[in-house]
Amino acid sequence: MNRYMPITGHDCNIPSLLIDTQAPIDVLHDATAYRIRAVTQLLENFAVSDEAPKGAVLLQELSLVCSILLRDGCDLMDVAGDSSKKNCQSKSQWAVLSRPVFVYSAI
Repeated sequence: MNRYMPITGHDCNIPSLLIDTQAPIDVLHDATAYRIRAVTQLLENFAVSDEAPKGAVLLQELSLVCSILLRDGCDLMDVAGDSSKKNCQSKSQWAVLSRPVFVYSAI
């Protein structure tokens, strides 16, 4: 894996936004959490607001902002996951780390 990985949400022949694949896991985690929390807070504010955003253009722009932040967060999680796997000494250690944190149930 290359040291610097371009984020996938930005189509460009010459990438300018890169993720350092050798960054410490806690730094990758913090960057991921920041982006996901930003989207969560934005969506929660709209959910409890009496005045929902109106108009197709505004909704499209809000969707774009959310998708950019979530895509960046997913890219960061991928790098952090790869880094975690490399740091594990054996398969048994990775099995402990790879348990799902959240379980979703369709009711």
